[in-house]
Amino acid sequence: MAFLYCLKTTTKSTRIWQCSAKKDCTAKITTGSDSPDILHGCTIHSHERDVKKIQTHTLRQACKRRAAKDTCERPRKILVSEARRDETSIQRVDDRDMGNIRRAMWFERRKVLPKVATNRKEALIALEGIQPRDGVIIKSDFDNEIGVIINTASYDFMKDESLFFADGTFKSSPDQFYQIYTFIGHRKGHYIPMMFLLLPGASKAIYETAFKLFKDTFRSQTGSEFLERILFLDFERAALEGTKSSLPVTALKCCLFHL
Repeated sequence: MAFLYCLKTTTKSTRIWQCSAKKDCTAKITTGSDSPDILHGCTIHSHERDVKKIQTHTLRQACKRRAAKDTCERPRKILVSEARRDETSIQRVDDRDMGNIRRAMWFERRKVLPKVATNRKEALIALEGIQPRDGVIIKSDFDNEIGVIINTASYDFMKDESLFFADGTFKSSPDQFYQIYTFIGHRKGHYIPMMFLLLPGASKAIYETAFKLFKDTFRSQTGSEFLERILFLDFERAALEGTKSSLPVTALKCCLFHL
């Protein structure tokens, strides 16, 4: 097991590395600026190797590289996976080291991930900049502050279907929006997501805009109007009133008290 060195100075052609035990050891090595080959140096150390420190550092660097590469993987899973590569190292890493490694992975990911939006406008701009995949349209309605995600492939199946559902979720909504509103179609026992809307509120006017977006999208994707269909909603009065304004010929199904 080798010693651990830290970068001290960088010049145009070389890098000077000093032993990590800076107060107690004067060992230094010099490498090329773009090469790991040792050019010269003093490798006589005044202390024993700190095996735990070296193994923890090696594990931390491996986890940081993996976290930057696999940005969707959970840090805990990365840590366990990398630790299993060397069973002896995991035995020397304590809970405090584990916490430091997880924080290091988080900071490393912040370097490669886009900046988190701090307000609704920034979120809509970021949404507009996402490269859409096949069968998906992503756009932003800046005038109404609504984010739109359309599953275009689903409309081919739903053109002649008559049963649809719409509902919102507040728990999973991004902080910049009030809720995620989803339109779902029913076909042969399967529920197929058709459109997701990031809504700024839950007023009648917002729901009118949301249902109009769905109606216009249905027309543009299928070539037919959203007529003689059945739409199931939750018990929210604003959503029911907004639907009646935007989709007056649609049959609504839900709580009889609110209808």
